[in-house]
Amino acid sequence: ADVVDSGTIYIVAFYADTYTFTATKDAGNNTWRGRFDTTKLSNDAAHTFKVYVKATLESAVTSTFFTNNVVTVDTTPPSVSITSPLNGAVFSRGNILVNANASDNVGVIRVELYVDGKYISNDTASPFSLNWNAKRATLGQHNIMMKAFDAAGNSSNSAVVTITIR
Repeated sequence: ADVVDSGTIYIVAFYADTYTFTATKDAGNNTWRGRFDTTKLSNDAAHTFKVYVKATLESAVTSTFFTNNVVTVDTTPPSVSITSPLNGAVFSRGNILVNANASDNVGVIRVELYVDGKYISNDTASPFSLNWNAKRATLGQHNIMMKAFDAAGNSSNSAVVTITIR
């Protein structure tokens, strides 16, 4: 959180529910900054954030609570599973379509495809369908995994599906 100072502010305090976190003034740019570890707050619940400022205006001291902002902290990762191909499937070299289901309590913003630990591509819209160009893939087994992300930066991996290219 930031508060910009015109030179008259002398105290800034930030609050998250019942927790107080410190604010410090950046040298030379009149901006007060506060950082808070949201892991102290309960997951997926509404929380009230406040900013308290004391400033000198026209030789008088005033105290003001700025707006109360209600924020929901999201630490729940999305879930993702590969729906096709099935584990143990056998393919010839060529394009292989990988489909996945992904869900989240708030929303999935991206699903990434990995083959043998290497990033291949991503999809940002459900239904999640990604193409792996396996025309030059080595013959043998390959491990496919999908990784889903939500807007809060939480992520999770699907179970690995092993396929064979002959």
